[in-house]
Amino acid sequence: MIEKKTYCDKIEFVPPFAVQCRKRISVVEDGTELAASFERCVMQPDSDCQAEPNVQAICNAVFTDAVKADWAAKQAADAAEMATEPESVVTETPTEA
Repeated sequence: MIEKKTYCDKIEFVPPFAVQCRKRISVVEDGTELAASFERCVMQPDSDCQAEPNVQAICNAVFTDAVKADWAAKQAADAAEMATEPESVVTETPTEA
C-alpha cells in the first residue's frame, strides 16, 4: 500500500522573532520511503501557531508577552520608516555597444 505522510521533522528557533518548521512529505510503500520533499514555514510572534502540538508548544514557550510586545514595536517602527522614506528612482545608465 502506498501512502503519503506529512510531518514536521525539524523545528528551529531563530532569535528573536522566528520559529521555522521544516515539513517532510514522504511517499511510503510497505514501510519503505520511495520519495521525499520538503517545505518550510516560518512563524512570527503574531502568527497563528496552530501547527502540530510540538511546534505550537515551542511557539508558546519562545513567544512570550515581552517578545510579542517587542515584535509589535518593531513592526510599528518598520512601518513608520517605510512611510517616511522617499521612493527610490531607478535610472538606467546607457551602456556603450
